[in-house]
Amino acid sequence: MGFQLTSGDYVLFLGRAARKIAENGDYISALDAATGDGDHWANINMGFEHLLAAADEMRAMPIHGVFKKIGMLMMSKIGGSSGILYGGAYMAASKKCADKEALSSEELCLALEAMVKDMMNRGKAEPGMKTMIDALYPAVEAYKAALAEGKSDRETMALVKRAAVDGAEATRQMEAVKGRASYQVNKGVGHLDPGAVTMSYQIECLCDHIAENLSEDDNTHSKGETTMIKNTPSKTNDRTELLRSAIEHRATWMGLLIDEAKKKGLDTSFAHEAVLRCGMFHGQNKFPRTDDLEEFARAFATEDVVNAFEMEILNSDDKHLHIDFHYCPLVSAWLKVGLPVEDIPELCEIAMDGDRGIIKTYDKFTFELGDTIAKGNDVCQIRIDKAGE
Repeated sequence: MGFQLTSGDYVLFLGRAARKIAENGDYISALDAATGDGDHWANINMGFEHLLAAADEMRAMPIHGVFKKIGMLMMSKIGGSSGILYGGAYMAASKKCADKEALSSEELCLALEAMVKDMMNRGKAEPGMKTMIDALYPAVEAYKAALAEGKSDRETMALVKRAAVDGAEATRQMEAVKGRASYQVNKGVGHLDPGAVTMSYQIECLCDHIAENLSEDDNTHSKGETTMIKNTPSKTNDRTELLRSAIEHRATWMGLLIDEAKKKGLDTSFAHEAVLRCGMFHGQNKFPRTDDLEEFARAFATEDVVNAFEMEILNSDDKHLHIDFHYCPLVSAWLKVGLPVEDIPELCEIAMDGDRGIIKTYDKFTFELGDTIAKGNDVCQIRIDKAGE
């Protein structure tokens, strides 16, 4: 049995693609300035920002619902022809996989095929016309061929990715038939089509996400990987969302900072030490100096914090403060920006060094972290006890 692409997977792919598109803004804008009106990156980037804002909502939907939501958002939020083409394509994919909770490899191929057919029909375009289709069409054809030949999932993803990248590169020598480039003397020859490039980015990110989450036998999804993270809020109000937004903002720059450090070969011990120091500072300056665990609990688990993390207070007395968190805004932020899934448990450990630092300033208290949402569990377990109890 091959992989199953879930809504959680697709949301993570969107975060990954959004990040790649955002990081290449200057490059894409320069490509578009040479052959178009220079606004392709701004439009597609804005569209993905709206998709990320709806990430938590989409993660709780079946996959066909995710595609429909993406289609509606892209059609309404992306300017120019791209919004109509992407929106229509995702609506077509939603219909193709109606009632599906998740997609097999064969079903994903059919969904992508529905997308490219809709783009071709809606845009009255064919491969070779120097458009985004020149990245998607060869990718779909490669996917179909790989399935027919019985290639492994890992081989299939590599072939699909290569076809998309090569397809985008091939637009360099194509003459534009549509758009502003078609009015240029050289028909845009010598320049890559920006729409094909951003399409290749998305296919590349999708294939990489799937490949990285395959088990060693190349054919099944690894247990305990991305799809196992369950982190959907069940309670909300304006005040809670405001606090969650602030927590997500903090988690985003923390996660990206650590990600950049790792790319440069730095050890993450600096982050553990810095967050621990931050926690100790807060313990000394923002929490009551007391040996009374009940007094501490009132400052640690305020009503706002309880709501933001959907805390369940299992035990709170003079000896024990035991809490289960049913939602984590930090994990939500890391998933939204597409940070490597395998890094999220460590990011959680780093973040929890803040709480460890707080408790470190209390001689009479001990701290223990049990299960975590970041590791695929239903809850995060925090246990604060009086020493010796």
